Amino acid sequence: MSSISITNTRDGYGLIAITLHWIVAAAFIVNYALIYWTQWYVEPRTEEYFGLLSTHTAIGVSVVVFVFLRVISRWMQPVPEDAPGTRLEHLGAHAVHILLYIAMFVTPLTGYFGQGGPSQLFFAIEIPSFQNTWLFQTVIDGGLGISWESWEGVMDYIHKTIAPWVVGLLILAHAGAALFHHVVRRDRVLIRMIDPRKSSNSS
Repeated sequence: MSSISITNTRDGYGLIAITLHWIVAAAFIVNYALIYWTQWYVEPRTEEYFGLLSTHTAIGVSVVVFVFLRVISRWMQPVPEDAPGTRLEHLGAHAVHILLYIAMFVTPLTGYFGQGGPSQLFFAIEIPSFQNTWLFQTVIDGGLGISWESWEGVMDYIHKTIAPWVVGLLILAHAGAALFHHVVRRDRVLIRMIDPRKSSNSS
């Protein structure tokens, strides 16, 4: 017998963690596909081009909320026990998870921090350009003396050059490890992030 688990257990993830995990994963995949489609196939500086960029930034700032909820969820709930493996495998898995959380914050935030125009949270709530916020004007520009041009250049470099490679490699490592556990080890590492049902089988 099995039942739906809302929160995490020692054997697997609950419905809350699973839902947040796949919302964030889907948002990142869609947003990368959207921006590369825009860059490769859409005529620059057209109405379609700016519309797709607006959608990209709206998804980006919105996903930060779900990443934050995912972190809170992980902090407030028990984390399932590690699957059988070596200490090195466990350390590697934990390191990739930590780096993924950092990347999931840094990638959309640097996109917003370098955005010259306003964005929309959940396509409904307008967020002003970071350039026009108190934080930039008082602390970064007024306090640290960093101009918008210099600040935007750094944020754009992180967001457009570094982040895609880092996120891509981390996703490959994360997904590859999950598939390895599912196909080779034949344990529940992948299944427990798909199926929130409680089970006595913790192998």
